[in-house]
Amino acid sequence: MSSDNIGIVENFSPVSIGVGSKEQNEQCAVVSEGFSTTVYCFHDAQSITGSRTDCVAIKSLNDMCSDDEQSASRLENEYTISVHLASQCSSVRPAISLSEFDGLPAIYLEWVNGITLSKWIHLLHRKNDSSPPAGDGHSSSILERDMKIILQLACDISRALSEMHCAGAIHNNLTPNNIIIGDIDGSDNVLVKVIGLGSSSLLREHSETFPKIQRDILSLGSVLFE
Repeated sequence: MSSDNIGIVENFSPVSIGVGSKEQNEQCAVVSEGFSTTVYCFHDAQSITGSRTDCVAIKSLNDMCSDDEQSASRLENEYTISVHLASQCSSVRPAISLSEFDGLPAIYLEWVNGITLSKWIHLLHRKNDSSPPAGDGHSSSILERDMKIILQLACDISRALSEMHCAGAIHNNLTPNNIIIGDIDGSDNVLVKVIGLGSSSLLREHSETFPKIQRDILSLGSVLFE
């Protein structure tokens, strides 16, 4: 993203596109709700926000956390890290604006089509549980139909994390819920996006590089184990 574009999105006003109130706007749908934040999907067919897709992700602080400095700091940090990584990492979605939504601090991000890795794993297990057993009475459906895509996912997720590290950033909270999996043209190829950058940090000193990368890799191992 060029510096000119960054200047435009930082001055962006959500009121100008009619998303100032979540109660009155039918173009916004709640995607997920957490303790401190809620994520909305705003349908922006006319690309008023400057988004390259038809939708924008709006991550807003909840009312009860609107005055919480730590929650606000995490939101601002996610915007800062996203801006830093977007031009260097294909696995990180670009940030559009650090602004407000319905009077609460919010960040606007490019929308990513897909589901979380956590949900993808759940659907895979449910599908395999419903598959008929092989001749020996045990299901071999994972080996027969899904092992290829599982291995591809493992490689793609590892590559995404490696991109972040090479760009000088640590995720610090890599979990199946912070990885989006999206189909590409309905094929076995998948699109991997890393989200949830509120706890991420930039590597500023060489001495801290290895321990922090090591913790990320341990988290990656836990993700792949699932």
